[in-house]
Amino acid sequence: QFYTCEIDDTSPDEIYGGAQDNSTMRTLTGNLDDWEIINGGDGFTCIVDPTDNNIIYAISQYGNLRRSTNGGQFFSSITNGIDDDARKNWNTPYVLDPNDPLTLYYGVNRLYKSETRGQQWTAVSGDLSNGSIGGNIPFGTITSIGLSTVNTNIIWAGTDDGNVWVSTSGGTGMELISEDL
Repeated sequence: QFYTCEIDDTSPDEIYGGAQDNSTMRTLTGNLDDWEIINGGDGFTCIVDPTDNNIIYAISQYGNLRRSTNGGQFFSSITNGIDDDARKNWNTPYVLDPNDPLTLYYGVNRLYKSETRGQQWTAVSGDLSNGSIGGNIPFGTITSIGLSTVNTNIIWAGTDDGNVWVSTSGGTGMELISEDL
């Protein structure tokens, strides 16, 4: 079962998918019978850089974000700078800035930003959730991130405990707006 799919903008026959219990897979031909695994774990969102399809991002359970720079032949972890104590959702969200392929956002309980294709991350917000409730399954995490395609300084974030935030300054100065809904 696929959680998500991605189509390579520069080569539309190349289709990627994050599959439940079955890794991140792809077909280079668009055929049904030649899918290959390119990254392990429970596959979730996969992103192909629209300006360079050798750069591919894939994430698996609990925020294990990885990047390939050689078209999916090899992936390396790119979570340098993400706090070890960050609460990561089972399906941790991340997005690529549609106007700047060097910039990614990654959501745990805080929003992180990288302007180096994930080589280094900086927290741009505080904890956007209501805090941890303990237990063996992380709660109090960001579950969705949205960037405006018109002005990518406008960023939305939602958490699994019902908070909705918006920033008009690239992720800093997040304003809680769900209390007004």
